[in-house]
Amino acid sequence: MVTTTIGGLKELQRLSLSGLNDLLILNLSSNSLSGPLPIDIGKWKVVNSMDLSNNQLLGDIPIRIAYLKDRIYFSLSNNRITDSIPESFGDLLSLESLDLSRNNLSGEIPLSLEKLCYLKYFNVSFNRLQGEIPDGGSLESYSIESFKGNEALCGAPQLHVPSCKTKPLRNSKSRTKLIMHVALPVEVANC
Repeated sequence: MVTTTIGGLKELQRLSLSGLNDLLILNLSSNSLSGPLPIDIGKWKVVNSMDLSNNQLLGDIPIRIAYLKDRIYFSLSNNRITDSIPESFGDLLSLESLDLSRNNLSGEIPLSLEKLCYLKYFNVSFNRLQGEIPDGGSLESYSIESFKGNEALCGAPQLHVPSCKTKPLRNSKSRTKLIMHVALPVEVANC
């Protein structure tokens, strides 16, 4: 097993970890790292725990993060990450802990996260997320603590957020589309 904790760095982009193919745990938390996440982050395929929390990282989360299939723990908490949560996070089926709290994430929480059956800890609080909070899979067991500080989220009453308003169907074409979506088989995660 290889574990790495590195202090005193300024930019994650300058850190070369490409030769550390057997790295299992990477902890770069609380290092005042700045700049975007490396695009080649998906090359660290053996890493099962990555903590990049409490830095000054910015930009979006690279889609290639989904290449890290064996990831168990991932934290980007307390950075300046923007854009949305990638739909591809739903492919990280081994994930047990995901902390994206205290960033500037926007958009909706992807429904694909309902597939994460082993997720024991989930936190997206204090971002700018909006829309309905998914309530399937392991996400149904989380409380408002995982979602607070996002002013535009809606969902189930037990989460102490506003109910989601449904838009009335205005014409028969919309009704037909709805019936087609309801009638088609839906793949449900078996958690």
